[in-house]
Amino acid sequence: MGENMGSAEEALKSRSDLDPYGTNARLLFALALRYQIEDIETVAANALTDGSDDKSCDLIYVDEDAGVAVIGQGYESEHPEKSEAKAKKASDLNTAATWLLARPLDELPDRLRSGAYELRQALKEKKVQRLEFWYVHNLPESENVVKELQSVEQTAKSIVTTNFADAVGVEIAGIEVGRGTLDEWYKALEAPILISESFTIEVPGGYETKGKTWRAYATAVQAVWLYAVFKKHRNVLFSANLRGYPRQP
Repeated sequence: MGENMGSAEEALKSRSDLDPYGTNARLLFALALRYQIEDIETVAANALTDGSDDKSCDLIYVDEDAGVAVIGQGYESEHPEKSEAKAKKASDLNTAATWLLARPLDELPDRLRSGAYELRQALKEKKVQRLEFWYVHNLPESENVVKELQSVEQTAKSIVTTNFADAVGVEIAGIEVGRGTLDEWYKALEAPILISESFTIEVPGGYETKGKTWRAYATAVQAVWLYAVFKKHRNVLFSANLRGYPRQP
C-alpha cells in the first residue's frame, strides 16, 4: 500500500469487531498488530482483565511459543488534542507488577488469578524470555511517560530476580504505545523496511554475500555514526530485523 495505506487510527476505527471492547479496543488492536494475531476475540476472552478491581492491569497476554508476555494498561483520552498522556497511568503498572508477580495468588482478585498463575508458571519454566509492560493510549508519546515506565522496569526486574530464580536473563521492557508507535507498527506490516534513506560511509573492509535476487555486505561501522542514525530514526531503523522490531530501547 505504501503511502496510501492510511493510518493506524483509521484502521482501528474500521475494526467493528473491536467495538464491543470499548476502551480496550486500542489495547487489543495494538496486541494484534505487534504479534500479528488474527483471532483477537479468543485472545481477548483469555487476556482481558479490566474491571473495578484489576490492580491497574487491563490485560495479561502470555505467548510461550514466542517466549513473550505482555502486561497492559490502556487509556483513552476524551481530548485527543492533548500533547501527552497521564504519566500516572504508566506508573500504575508498578502496582500491576507487584500484584501479578509477588502477591500470594489467593489474595489476587478472581479476574487476575488465572492470568497471574499462567505468567508465573511460564517464568518458572523458562518459557518466557521477554516480559513487556505496555501503556497504550491515543495521545503522542512523551518523556514523562518514558521515565515512569523505566521505573516500572526496575520494579519488575527486582521482583523477578527475587521471586523467580530460574528466570535469570529475562528481558523486561516498559513500552509506551501512543499514536506514533501504533502507526509505526501498523505501517511495518505493509512495509517491512521503513528506512528508504541511502548512506555513504567509509568502512575498514569486509566481505560480500549474495544470492540470485539479493546482495549483502558484512563490515564494521563507527558507533558514533550508528548512534547518530539511531537518534534520527529511532526504532524504525530496525524494522527489517524480525527479532528486534518493534521493540523499544
